[in-house]
Amino acid sequence: MDPVPKVHVKEANDHLQRMFARVMELEDLTKQQAAKVASRDEELERLRAIRKELDEKDKLIADLREKLTSSEAMVKRLVAEVKERDASTAALKEKAKHFDCILDSRDTLERVVESLRLYDRERLEGSSEDSGVSVGMGQEEQKDVEN
Repeated sequence: MDPVPKVHVKEANDHLQRMFARVMELEDLTKQQAAKVASRDEELERLRAIRKELDEKDKLIADLREKLTSSEAMVKRLVAEVKERDASTAALKEKAKHFDCILDSRDTLERVVESLRLYDRERLEGSSEDSGVSVGMGQEEQKDVEN
């Protein structure tokens, strides 16, 4: 066997060194790309978390809008009720004024009613002795009116 010429050994060693350098270069490139992939995965995970949070916020906003619409409808209904009650209250106040006026005149009206009763009684009894109408009321007559 012939010994391998030194030139071939040197060429083989140079080739091995270039291959070793290229392997190291490729390993560095692989590590860089792995780091980039990991970084992108983390960013993708953050984006997914943000998307999930946005979806939750959108749902919350939709729920709040629905509640707002419902509340506005209730407010309109209550405002209408208040207006209706205000109108009713105004009518009742007007009636109360009339009743107050009638109550202020109660004594006079009671005397008139009693006088009419006396007049009817006297007329029915055929009594012609007293032709005048009594305006005042006695104690018994007041008791009759109160009952």
